[in-house]
Amino acid sequence: MSATTSLERPRPKTIVVIATFLFIATIIALITGGSLHFPGPLLDRMWKFNPLYLTLAA
Repeated sequence: MSATTSLERPRPKTIVVIATFLFIATIIALITGGSLHFPGPLLDRMWKFNPLYLTLAA
């Protein structure tokens, strides 16, 4: 008997693309949430990309 059976099919590329997108979105959300939950000089530099935040945080 061979190592692969006839029941195994390759994974569709769409699933890989969607899973990759969701993984990257999760990482971005964790970084953003962490920077809001634990403010500090290292993460505050990130908010220079969004100057509107400075007016909302004041």
